[in-house]
Amino acid sequence: TNSNNEGGGGEGGGDGGGDEGGDVGGGDVGGTHAHAVPARPAPTKPATARRISVVTFASDANSVFCDTVFTAALQGLDVTVLGIGKPYQGNYQKLTAARAHLTTLDPDRLVLFVDAYDVLFAANEVDILERYASLHVPPGRVVFGAESGCFPDWMAPFGRSFCEGRFPKAGGEYRYINSGCWMGSAAAAFALLTDLAAYTPGRGVDDQQVVSHYYVRAASSQFVLDRNATLIQSMHLVSEKDVTVDAQAPRNGSSSVTNKRTRSHPVLLHFNGGSKPLHVRYRQSILQAAGSGCSNIAAQAWVTSGDGRRLALKDLCPAFVCPTKASASSARRRRL
Repeated sequence: TNSNNEGGGGEGGGDGGGDEGGDVGGGDVGGTHAHAVPARPAPTKPATARRISVVTFASDANSVFCDTVFTAALQGLDVTVLGIGKPYQGNYQKLTAARAHLTTLDPDRLVLFVDAYDVLFAANEVDILERYASLHVPPGRVVFGAESGCFPDWMAPFGRSFCEGRFPKAGGEYRYINSGCWMGSAAAAFALLTDLAAYTPGRGVDDQQVVSHYYVRAASSQFVLDRNATLIQSMHLVSEKDVTVDAQAPRNGSSSVTNKRTRSHPVLLHFNGGSKPLHVRYRQSILQAAGSGCSNIAAQAWVTSGDGRRLALKDLCPAFVCPTKASASSARRRRL
């Protein structure tokens, strides 16, 4: 969840990315391929009851955290924030805190976990569920975002041979696993996070390193990777020409984002690794695409802390500023 802790892949990586699971022991890799969505689906009636628990981990409510939770609130999503106000000890806290929280949920509950400091939401719960369903995630597996970078190993001694030789090469645009965003049932996620906790060499290890190494060595039956950005778009090493936001298209809760290479419409943008400078430009377009309710959300929305307290966003994020008409016009001209 520390936004400064992501790195390399080609040059500077970020939380990783790849396709479905994959035992990589002697060579062959198993897995279920995640396919792109060929066209934006027709608008669907809003869900009448929450079917997804959206969870993040943040020790500090800074400006980019506020962007994450505000874009979620604009889409009608309630976010549970774990760790707020607690000392930051390392990115691995995300996994341990999420595992503890999962024990409070129904085993069949769908859970969407996102990094707190570099994610923007581009669609509502109905659209998220449609994207997730289209990936045909088998029972017992958890879908993770995928990317072009191989962090942190690319920069380590012998890391490039590890990245190029050990990771599955199954079809799809993005090869490497990314720990920043994932979705699955509470039961499947708890089982995976329990195994990850047992696998890690100790506290303080980066969650990306733990997840990527476990994926490569032992996890063919537990992972699905969103190789074509059907649900999650990891932005490291991605061109702005390939991933666009149409701030003017009718939304009705569906995604305003298009990946031109995969012909998909991802619902989450994750600005991992070297893509941090893109965040502010996409933020402007995402907020504009969400409609005119930004000011009302800023005044009325709230999040839930890990211990069940309701926290008003206006108190957590007093400096948050909604787009102005002038800045919206600029976003239209720019048309990311």
